[in-house]
Amino acid sequence: TTANKQFSFLQHIYLGLKPGGRAAVVLPDNVLFEDGAGQKIRQDLMDRCNLHTILRLPSGIFYSPGVKTNVLFFTRGQRDTGNTKAVWVYDMRHDAPKYG
Repeated sequence: TTANKQFSFLQHIYLGLKPGGRAAVVLPDNVLFEDGAGQKIRQDLMDRCNLHTILRLPSGIFYSPGVKTNVLFFTRGQRDTGNTKAVWVYDMRHDAPKYG
């Protein structure tokens, strides 16, 4: 349990996928770095799904210019453990123009 609604949203998506189902989810930075329940949920995501790509978007892409966002791309695995082997991180923030 957590009060962070972004984690609940993420759990709802990956737990609802059938094996082989794919998803891409836009989430703020805190989902990648929060300790406690956040760390447990990220580990569960990486166990149940193949989290293959994290796309770090430049700030200002969405309405609120100070919010840093990421897109997580994953596929639900056939098993409930050990599905993520490697994660490709593409950082579009480096030398990116300012949006807003």
